[in-house]
Amino acid sequence: MFTEIFLNWGIFIPLAYVFGVVLDGGMVGAWLSLPVYLILYASIMVWRFKRGAWKRVRV
Repeated sequence: MFTEIFLNWGIFIPLAYVFGVVLDGGMVGAWLSLPVYLILYASIMVWRFKRGAWKRVRV
């Protein structure tokens, strides 16, 4: 959950703004931030999974 919140508010939204508004890419520019976000999210989730921290989570 923390990874999702951090990446959404810290990476995805600012990157969509930069690509869409600052670089004048419009909707296409904003949507181009999605692959960057997904690659980062998947990479962090794989890294966290391989670390094994999920084994210590109490349900």
